[in-house]
Parts: sequence; C-alpha cells; structure tokens
Amino acid sequence: MFKKFISALLLGAMVLVCSPALSLDKSVLFSESFNSLSNWRLYRFPGKQASTRFLVSKAPGGGTCLKAESRAATGLLISKVKFDVKEYPFMKWRWMVSNVYEKGDNRDRLYDNAPIRVSVLFEYDPASAGLLERMKYDLAKKKYGEYPPRYALNYIWASKERDAGQLFNSPLSHRSKIIALEGGDKKAGSWVSEEVNVLEDFKRAFGFEPPSPAAISIMNDSEKTKEESVSYLESIEVFKP
Repeated sequence: MFKKFISALLLGAMVLVCSPALSLDKSVLFSESFNSLSNWRLYRFPGKQASTRFLVSKAPGGGTCLKAESRAATGLLISKVKFDVKEYPFMKWRWMVSNVYEKGDNRDRLYDNAPIRVSVLFEYDPASAGLLERMKYDLAKKKYGEYPPRYALNYIWASKERDAGQLFNSPLSHRSKIIALEGGDKKAGSWVSEEVNVLEDFKRAFGFEPPSPAAISIMNDSEKTKEESVSYLESIEVFKP
C-alpha cells in the first residue's frame, strides 16, 4: 500500500481546500468555504521539480473557491482535520475542470493522471500491522517523511469518458480504489455537484468496515501525461444524516 502512498496519499489521494468553518448544525462536521488554506497542508513529492499550484480564487457568481493549476506537475493538499467516516459518512462538493488529459488513463499506471481528485485517506496504524507491513511502512516514512495511508478511496474526474460511474482498482496499489464520478470533457467548464456516502463506498470497494481516522486530500496531477489543466473546488462538506 505504501506504493499507493506515492500515488494516493503521496499522490493518491488529496487537492484543494480552504479554512473549515464549524457549522451550528451538529450533523455537519465541517464545511469549507475556501477563504484560506490555513487548515490544509501542501505535500510536495520528493524528487519532483514541478508541483501543482493551489490558490484561493474568486468563484464565478461570487464567493471563493480553490484553484489547482497543474502543468506536467504533481502535488496535493491534505486536510489537517481528521474524522471517522462511520460517524460522518457523507461528503459533498462542487467541482469544475477546464479540460481533461488527452493521454490520461486512470487504469494505466503510466498515465494515471486526473484533472481533479477528492480522496479520503485512511490512516496507517503500526499497532494493527504485521511485521512485514511495519517494515515497509517504516521504510516509506524514512523516505517520504511520513507514513502513507493504509487505504485510499479516490473520487476522480477521469480523463476517459468510459470510466464515468465506474469503481475500479488503482493501477498503483490494491489498497487504493478509484470511483470515477465524472469522465471525459463533456462537462468541462461547468460546475458539477457531487454527493457521496464514503462509508458505503468503502465497504463496496474493499469489502469490510473502514478504519479510523481519515483525512481528505485534493489534487490535480499531470506529471505522467506532461499536459496541463486547471481545476476548481468550490465547497466541500463532511456530515452525517
């Protein structure tokens, strides 16, 4: 899985978000309005010269949003807020992409790039790992400065239209699953609203209950395709029924 860290956490999972404002509604854990990025940290992959650029931007129609510019680059934002998806299973957001990647193919490890991913990264716990797994994660931590996630659930805007609505394995790790909520460029340039049940999606993808805690990551990666795209995330909310 630590392989997928380099693609899920390290890659895999996260890309745009802003300062979470606590809601008076107790069913909402947090709601992002993208006024700043103070509640997120930028992860730059070791050895990668070009990093995706994340900016707080003005959203069409008013308000703010997160803008991710990627030009043959990779990088992600990871939330400082952690949560238990069994208690807060729902997420919703709005996103938009300028274009998809012509060479992008999220089923091929050589071209696994997407203009936007909203990922849920499930934390690795050394206490629950076997000896071999602990050795692998310890090596990954020495190399990357932190543990990769144990599991990753990646909601993406796929480059290929054929992938829209599909659940499939990441080409980088069996511990990382991809759910393509959108695919292709037919909706490029338009805001699209998404709502997901992370708990049910995790059980459907992996076949068991998810561990806790989890964090959100957002990314726009084009390092493999050597292309460029700009994506936007207007809001993201974590809540329970």
